[in-house]
Amino acid sequence: MSGRYILQLVLAAVVLLGAAGASVSYGLKQRAAAAVSAGELALYEGAETREPLKITGQTVAAEGEVERALVIGRFDGGRQLLVPRELADGRKGYDVWASLVYNSIALNSSGELVMVNRGWITEEAKADPTSMQLPDGAMEIAGYWVSIPVSDENELARDTCLEPTWPKISTKVDPSFEDIKCLYNSQQIAQGVLLLSSNLGGSQLRDWTAQLAAMQKHQQTMSMLGFGGAGAALLLLVLFAIMSRPRGGAAPTATAPTAEAGAHQHDRHHPHAPLGKLQR
Repeated sequence: MSGRYILQLVLAAVVLLGAAGASVSYGLKQRAAAAVSAGELALYEGAETREPLKITGQTVAAEGEVERALVIGRFDGGRQLLVPRELADGRKGYDVWASLVYNSIALNSSGELVMVNRGWITEEAKADPTSMQLPDGAMEIAGYWVSIPVSDENELARDTCLEPTWPKISTKVDPSFEDIKCLYNSQQIAQGVLLLSSNLGGSQLRDWTAQLAAMQKHQQTMSMLGFGGAGAALLLLVLFAIMSRPRGGAAPTATAPTAEAGAHQHDRHHPHAPLGKLQR
C-alpha cells in the first residue's frame, strides 16, 4: 500500500468522520430541543383542564408553569413593544406586547400594569398603523399566563428606556422583567406576560399551541436529517476506502532465462542436437 494512498485515506477519514460527528451532535441537539417543545406543549394542554386564573397587577407567574388566565383592564395603545420572533416555518417578524392598565385609571406611576402579548406580525406589517391598533375602554381578555426571565446579564440601559419614541423594537428575543419595568417606567407590573387568546381583531397570529407543535415537528425533522447526514458521511468513507484500493497485483518483471531453458534453446539450433530433443 503506497504512502500516497494512506495519506488520502487518512485525510478523507478525518473530514468525513468530522462531518459525521458534527451531524450527530446537531441531531442530538435538535432531539433535545424537540423534547423541550413537547414538554412546553404539554403544559399548555394541561392548563386547558384548569379554571382560569384571575390576574391583577400584583400576580406573579410561576417559572415553568402555564395557566389559563383572565384579566380586566384597558389597553395603553400608545406604548407597544415589538419583540423579535421567528416562526417554525422560518418567517421572521415580531410579537406585539402591549400594556394593559389593570385598575382602569390613567396610566401613571401608580397604575398597575399587566403585559399582554397580542400575537405575531410579519416584518412588513410593523409599518402598517392598523397592525398596532387596539380597542378603547375597559374589557375582559383571556389567554395563557406565563413567566418571563426576572433579569439577565444584558439589561437595557436607562437611556434606551427613556427614549420617547413608540412603538419600540426590543433588542432581545426574551426581554426580562427588569427590562419591562425599565421600558414602561413602572415598578407596579405583574411579573409575567399574558399570551392573548381573545379575538381583538387585527392580523396577529395567536395560535400558540399550533406554533409549539410546528416547532416540535421541525426539530424532530432536523434531528433525523442530522443522523441521516452522519450515516451518509460514514457510507462515503467506506466507499472511498473501497474505491481507493490499488487494482490488481504488480506487473511481472523480465527474468534471466533458466539453465534448462537455455539448454533447450541451444539444442534447437545446434547441428548435432539429439533427434529426440528436436521432436519435442
